[in-house]
Amino acid sequence: MPRCITFNILDDTILAPMQTLDQAAIEALQEKIDQLINPDGEDISTVIRDGIVNLEAYSAAKVRILWILKEVNDNGGGDWDLRDYINDGLYANKETQKRNRNWKVTYSPMIYTTWGILNDFDEWDNIPDIDNDYPEEMIDILKQTAVINVKKFPGTSRTNVSELWRFYEYHKDIVLEQIRLYKPDVVIGAGTLDIFGKDAGVDMEVYRTQRYFLHDGKVFLGAYHPGQTQITKKEYVSDLIERAELGLKALGKI
Repeated sequence: MPRCITFNILDDTILAPMQTLDQAAIEALQEKIDQLINPDGEDISTVIRDGIVNLEAYSAAKVRILWILKEVNDNGGGDWDLRDYINDGLYANKETQKRNRNWKVTYSPMIYTTWGILNDFDEWDNIPDIDNDYPEEMIDILKQTAVINVKKFPGTSRTNVSELWRFYEYHKDIVLEQIRLYKPDVVIGAGTLDIFGKDAGVDMEVYRTQRYFLHDGKVFLGAYHPGQTQITKKEYVSDLIERAELGLKALGKI
């Protein structure tokens, strides 16, 4: 009999029915990820594992958020777990942040956005300043999310779009299964919705005429990669929080 984790999630904001995650199926999928072989050769680089950062925290989150990024900047590396990296504390203290300064560009907007969504869709001006003050209450917020990449092998600081597509096609069944098994309420395609969206059931033509797309009980949002420079961090975070709230209201989840 499959092992399942069940939570009844009710609070002032989210009126969610009982939700169940199939832990056995999630673990079996993780084994598939662990066994992925680089299509360009076994000795080139090995898989970077990803998924639900902390199963207990994610299961209990008032809104389940799945971030889908492009790839990890670790040229020639691999054979490590993105979940462990996040669980160890991206912003544990100032010294940690200095070591992770290259990662701050990506993860700071994700932390602000996640915090806002999980805290009653709070506005930017009310969100604690993690970049300068390191508030303890925000340090672990990404543990309540799932974070995956469409490419499960190391990339570089500049994404090769054709290569990203090629790797996605190689293991897209795993990406799509992650979306299905994780049962997120909100899926944020951070520079990736154009890649996986159609396969996940998103009508991209309809999506482009509105600010979100609803499918299979999920709110799909497209966004720039968190490390983008086209708009300010405030604009990036505020837009995602607002659209997540609109989509969840349309689904009747809030």
